[in-house]
Amino acid sequence: MRTVLVVTVTLVGLLLLIAAWALLDVHGGATSRTIWNHTWSSLRGSELGGYLTGPDGPDAVAARINLGRVAREAQGPAVLFLHERDGLSLDTTVLADSLAADGFVVLAPDLHRGRLAMGRPGARILAGRIHDERLRHDLDRAVIELKSIPFVNPGRIAVVGLGFGGAAALDLGARDATLSGVAAVAPGPPVTAEREMGRLGRNGPVLVAYGARDRYARGSDLETFETLLAKRDFPYVLRTLENARGSFVSVDTIRTRAPAQEAWNLIRAFLQSALY
Repeated sequence: MRTVLVVTVTLVGLLLLIAAWALLDVHGGATSRTIWNHTWSSLRGSELGGYLTGPDGPDAVAARINLGRVAREAQGPAVLFLHERDGLSLDTTVLADSLAADGFVVLAPDLHRGRLAMGRPGARILAGRIHDERLRHDLDRAVIELKSIPFVNPGRIAVVGLGFGGAAALDLGARDATLSGVAAVAPGPPVTAEREMGRLGRNGPVLVAYGARDRYARGSDLETFETLLAKRDFPYVLRTLENARGSFVSVDTIRTRAPAQEAWNLIRAFLQSALY
């Protein structure tokens, strides 16, 4: 009996420590605002921001914006890149720069509005605190901002998201009739109802990738999602990648793990096909 009590107290203590760590992570002062190099406003006038880059780097993009309007034939394709649930991190900027090197202007909006988690428990709290209405507002404002950049062709914009950002990308693709493509890696639960599909697959191709060990990659829900995608006007790619689960794409895993490398290469090839 005493042993059971000791084990119970120990487990409760560990859970309390994890909860305290998560709260400290969220409220401990870490911020992603230091990464912002481009800002815009919400409908209510609050400052929104993110990381903006291009083929020649972020400084070159800022310099070009200051030059003002350009001829339509000089406008190029762009990508809205949506971060993981931990927030807009340095990892996000490296991946955004990698996409930009393929010839795109890339905007990675800060969907947590400056908050940044350094661990998984804190990231869960941050992601869980965002209301759908606010998230959709911020996504829509980011699309408007990207379209307003003088050298971006507003008719050649795709959205790419990873994990938490992947789910947001699918939601945006279902609502926005102007996107030329939607790519999501490990976006969580598959879409299983026609009404939830919205515009997804109506205006451009769709790429969705899961790790084969992900719980969402098993069962009938993924088959239902594929059936819904097959009814759409544009081509789609729905891929499960071996030896991966959850959100498995990061700067480190792209360098060291085959599934992440494959997912990243799928995204790069998809953007070339959708936007060029």
